[in-house]
Amino acid sequence: MFSDSVQSLLSTPWDPTTPARPPFDPLAVDALAAWSGELRTATAHPDVQALAFWLRPAHLAQLQRDYARPDGAPALGRGTVFHVTPGNVALTFAYSLATSLLAGNRNVVKLSSRDFPEVTLAAAALDRTLTRPEFGELAPGQALVRYDAADPAATRYFSSLCDVRVLWGGDATINAIRAIPLPPRATEVTFADRFSLAALDAAAVLAAPAADLARAAAGFAADALQFDQAACSSPHLVVWTGAPATVAAARDRFWPPVYQAAARYPQPPVRAVDKLAQQMADALTHAGARAEPGPDNSLVRTWFPEFPADAESIRCPGGYFAETALPDLAALAPHVTPKCQTLAYFGYPQAELRAFVTTARPQGIDRIVPLGRALAFGPLWDGYDLWSALTRVIDLQ
Repeated sequence: MFSDSVQSLLSTPWDPTTPARPPFDPLAVDALAAWSGELRTATAHPDVQALAFWLRPAHLAQLQRDYARPDGAPALGRGTVFHVTPGNVALTFAYSLATSLLAGNRNVVKLSSRDFPEVTLAAAALDRTLTRPEFGELAPGQALVRYDAADPAATRYFSSLCDVRVLWGGDATINAIRAIPLPPRATEVTFADRFSLAALDAAAVLAAPAADLARAAAGFAADALQFDQAACSSPHLVVWTGAPATVAAARDRFWPPVYQAAARYPQPPVRAVDKLAQQMADALTHAGARAEPGPDNSLVRTWFPEFPADAESIRCPGGYFAETALPDLAALAPHVTPKCQTLAYFGYPQAELRAFVTTARPQGIDRIVPLGRALAFGPLWDGYDLWSALTRVIDLQ
């Protein structure tokens, strides 16, 4: 089916004529639950175990309840979905594939050429799942492929067959692929480079019980460091809100447990050098910026007395954070651009968060989640409702 330049990671030959299915077709749900079981026994790697947990039957059932259409209109997958997945977060491919499979689609997933062990493990587990006799009807509709991104012939081929193209990657990569035409009725969903931040209410940090604060600190560390700050939803900027004295006291209380939690995510020595170089560059280019002390270099923090105009470009992997303060959450809105994706928060009531969206009306921010939930993938992502994007609803009168 594929040319010699395309490597397939699944045993079953791909068949583009496999019919689309209704959303949450029982066979697809059962296959994903079985994949979860294979992953749980494959490795203790935290990324793989997180994927197995996401695919567990109870979560699939919750997704189905959330999907349920109140009008009862019948729906089917759109057909063939061609996923081009990124090279910075290994298992993005699996979440993209699983969501599309639940929506009822055939799938071709272009994997990154980077040799992630997590990808090898997850792909092998999926292959073991789909080669079971009970999933023989589903297997021909799924493909995991690798090929040289410098040769666009395969991308043109898969694009010519697809009903939806899903692109994950940097802006340049997405723009290059978008130049490749799609069939007239095909649609496209793009997940481009984004920037994310955290906001903490200083008074709430000071008032929080120690156990609650420890959980928040551990969640913040996981959001940032589980994928080495490479995920678009990982925070790079920390915004404190409240009076100056309250902010100073809250920072002194918050950061020590974050440093403790960061020990779970060891960094290579070169990361310490990179972070210090970034900090020195920021100090040279931003008036008043200062290095913040810490017990070690697992995290490097720079304080900005004014909100940095170039906040979205202040990034360095491995635990580098810019910090600044604002009087309240509403004051953040003028600084938010469409490039902002996720706001991870602590201490704000739902009413204040809702007012931030509906009254302050920031240009960006598509997700607002508690600390520890920034990496939690869901069918509402980057402002898209993926159920709507990946299904077609039939008007039955």
